[in-house]
Formats: sequence, structure tokens, C-alpha cells
Amino acid sequence: MTKENPIKYANCWEDADVLLEALSPKEGSNILSIGSGGDNSFALLTTNPSKLTIVDYNIYQLYLIELKIAAFKILEYEELKQFLGFEAHLNRFAFYQKVEHLLSINCHNYWKTNRVIINKGIIFSGKFENYFRIYRKWILPLMANKNSLATFFSGPQNEKHKAKFAKRIDKFAIKILFRIYFSKKIMGKLGRSKRHFSHVNDSIANYLISKTREFILNDQAHANGYICFIATGSFGKHLPFYMRKENYESIKSNLHKIELKLGNVEDALNKHIAYDSFNLSNIFEYMSMTEFKSITETFKQHAKIGAHFAYWNLFVPRKLSDILPEYFLQNNPLTQTLHEKDKLFFYKNFIVEEKK
Repeated sequence: MTKENPIKYANCWEDADVLLEALSPKEGSNILSIGSGGDNSFALLTTNPSKLTIVDYNIYQLYLIELKIAAFKILEYEELKQFLGFEAHLNRFAFYQKVEHLLSINCHNYWKTNRVIINKGIIFSGKFENYFRIYRKWILPLMANKNSLATFFSGPQNEKHKAKFAKRIDKFAIKILFRIYFSKKIMGKLGRSKRHFSHVNDSIANYLISKTREFILNDQAHANGYICFIATGSFGKHLPFYMRKENYESIKSNLHKIELKLGNVEDALNKHIAYDSFNLSNIFEYMSMTEFKSITETFKQHAKIGAHFAYWNLFVPRKLSDILPEYFLQNNPLTQTLHEKDKLFFYKNFIVEEKK
């Protein structure tokens, strides 16, 4: 590995369940999807699209997705879980040797020099995942030990237990640690990228403290696999959509419809493919307002009439319909309903829009 981890996200940190409900692509659709860890793009394969274009500006994210594609093609379901890291295995590199012949030369060269990542499980390989690992090791034990976390994620908690967990967050020392570790400076250095916070003005830590308290008091908190991973290093029983057994065959049978595209969304749109659905992750908040207006104009010109868009706002508010309301319409009821269902509780908004 290089000193700076080139893989930023080993998993998709957006809820595929609400994404699928938001886009609801018809069979035979053309879909454009942001790559990241690939998980939500795989989830979209279960809708039986005609074409799924996965785009990412980071070639190493595409190497990660290419490896996951090869693993889906060759490995049985239980082997796939063991290889990726969802279940324990002593020799994951043996699985890699089964699938390596399907990889492009550059992709294979990258992974064969990073055998240690494969043996640890590639779902732990991202910079963001390492940020959570540090959090689990040094910050979280001050709030909850392994036994209390196991109890929390074992099933619904009574009001007394939930209040006890929430109260720990309000301790002065914990708030100070939160403000340090989840500051723009530390998160930019260890978790994401400094440029991701170029347009963020509010306090990240204060917002996350508030949202974490709300999450703990939620009746379904125990069943949240994403937060279980952050807290324990495992998704537990609540696997992301693409790794649930009932979706394995559907994904496997549609892998040939994937096109991997290095570049940005505009690069993919300029091919003039008429896309019906867009999974745009939270890419807009990394843009200046000038850049956002430009990409909105690009969607106006190249997106199909009736196309659906789904994306998240974390710290920076962005809406296509705010820029060009005559061309984009937000589905307010669906936006609100899915935002409330979203398992990634820390997003400020989940936006569902349609091209008029």
C-alpha cells in the first residue's frame, strides 16, 4: 500500500434499500451509478437493467469493484462472504487465486501487491473504514465496552437502557473527544479527504453528537447493520442489500450488464446514453455552487425526460430542483418518507427528483 490509502471507501455508506425504493427502475432500464465500494450498484442489478454504468474518478475504487465482480462470478455465496470479510476465513488469498484470471492486468497488479488487504478482508480496506477502526479502538470504549455493545445490537432495548446509552454521549469528556475526532481537520486527514469539506461551514461534531443521540433512542437501532459495523467491525445479522442471500443469484446473473467508467458523471453523460435512473451518492456536496450549477445544466441537456435521481446531502445542501425548478421536480412525500427510513442516520437529506 502507498502511504496515502488510494481506496477511500471499501463499502457504500448509503442505504441501498431506500435507494432502490427511490429509483424503482423498470426492467430494462439504463442506470448510471456512482462507484464508491460498488455495493449499491450491485443492488441495482437486481432490477434487471439493460445497462448499468458505474462511474468513479478514482481508479482504485474501480479496481475494488472489478475484484468484487470477479468474486461474484466465481465464488459460491458462502465463499463470497468469507472472501470479502463478512465472515472469518484463514486464507482469503486462496479465493483470490480462483478469481484473479478474470481481472484486468492493472487491477491484478494492484491486488497481487496488496495481499495483506485481501487476507484481512477487502471490506476493511478503505480509508473511511480505517477511520472507524481507530474510533472503535480509542474512542468508543470510553462510552461502551464490548459486552454493552453486544447487548445493544442483540435486540430492541427498553427505555431505561436506551436512556443509559444516550446519557453517556452527554458526558463532557466524550463531547470533547467527539469534537476532536469528528472535526473537519481530523476527519479530512484520517477518514475522508480535505477537499470534501471545502464547502462545509457548520460544526460537524456537534451535528453528529445530536444525530447519534437520536439514533440510540430509535427502536430499530439494534437492527442497523451499518452502525453495527462502525461500532463492532461487523455487520452482524443485518447485511447490506447486495450481500443478502436472496439477492445473490439475481446480481450474479446480471453482472455482464456492467460497464466500468473512469472519470466523472459528465464524462459518462457525454456519451449520450439515455439513462432512466441516477444513483448519485453524495457527490454534489464536494462541488462549489458554480460546479453544481454546471452539472445540473448537463443533466438538463442529457438526462432522459422522466429520469429519476437519488442522492444524499450530508453537510452541504444541494438540490437540482433548486437550480432548475422548471426541469427538475422533487418528490417531497417520497423524499421525506425515505429519509426517515434511511439507516445511515447522519445524512441531513435524502433527495428524490425527476426530470420533467
